[in-house]
Amino acid sequence: MLASRTIFAVSPSTGQLVIVNKLGNGTAGLTQSSIKIEVYDFANSTQPCTTVANLPYNGVTIVRWAATGVHRSTFCTGTGSGTAAIYQVKITPLQNIIGQTAQVVYDATTHTPQAVASPIIFTPPTIVYGNMALVINGTGTPNTTSGQTADQTHWGFTVNPTTPVFDTGNGAVLITGIPGVAGAYGLEAEKLLRSYGIIF
Repeated sequence: MLASRTIFAVSPSTGQLVIVNKLGNGTAGLTQSSIKIEVYDFANSTQPCTTVANLPYNGVTIVRWAATGVHRSTFCTGTGSGTAAIYQVKITPLQNIIGQTAQVVYDATTHTPQAVASPIIFTPPTIVYGNMALVINGTGTPNTTSGQTADQTHWGFTVNPTTPVFDTGNGAVLITGIPGVAGAYGLEAEKLLRSYGIIF
């Protein structure tokens, strides 16, 4: 007689987070914005474990992580076996030159254009996944009313994504948009990235 077996889910000990910059409203032009990325880990939640000063539109960066190890400025770690490594991701939209003025098209809040944006914070799913994807968009999705709380399958954020508003006469930015996000994990992350021509 065979003994019965119970299968326990084991959290991965290493993995990667792929971040794709698609911050634009879906059409070519001035909305396509570069972003600054700062990733923080649980080993040291006050100092970035990855920083990308300027990721252009359509750019991709890969953040490596491990559940155990030493926090570094180029590698993210958790606090022990089975723990999550990624604490949060900060995205800061960078300015574009519109006309002859340097201003941001996206920001953490909607307002008239200014030269510098504030960071938007995204928190990862509450389950540890080996492969995750985070696609930053500017199309006002997902459509929320009070942000989105991180859960087992969704990234969390506190601001509602919106598209920027432009002057129909001269094309100037009237009101900044707020970045949104499409997140995925495991096989869904691979499918999402393939839709952008990215294979990992």
